[in-house]
Amino acid sequence: MAIRIDGTNTAVNPGITGADADTGLQFGTDEVSIVTGGTEKVKVDSDGRLLVGLSSTSVDNNIVCEGNVNGDGFEASIALRRGSTPPQATNHGLGRISFGANDNTEWASIAGQTAGAHSASSTPSKINLSTTPAGSTTRQTVLAAESDGS
Repeated sequence: MAIRIDGTNTAVNPGITGADADTGLQFGTDEVSIVTGGTEKVKVDSDGRLLVGLSSTSVDNNIVCEGNVNGDGFEASIALRRGSTPPQATNHGLGRISFGANDNTEWASIAGQTAGAHSASSTPSKINLSTTPAGSTTRQTVLAAESDGS
């Protein structure tokens, strides 16, 4: 596939495209957008925020997602998925949101884990909330939502 650079640089005709003329990269003033089907889908704005499903915002979050699946205005969602089928046992990771400092230390987390053997008709899971207590550098689970609801 050839890459085309076009001076139009609009959502309908992005600045850089492949074989599909209405899909590519569009460049604005200190921002870059990913355009598919002639519609802006993802933008990195001039404040460095990643915007998914919207073109601008006034909130001070680094990532802002707005749900709009097929124009139906659904809630935003983020899917964290394991890269392979987990082993048939408990405590294998499914996805994690990590909180920490810029030195790559992890101070707290929310993690989805397996809660036992699974099959096509049974996928037991649990959520663990972990924090680091004062005087320690080791996270510990402080709240667990088990597969049975306890």
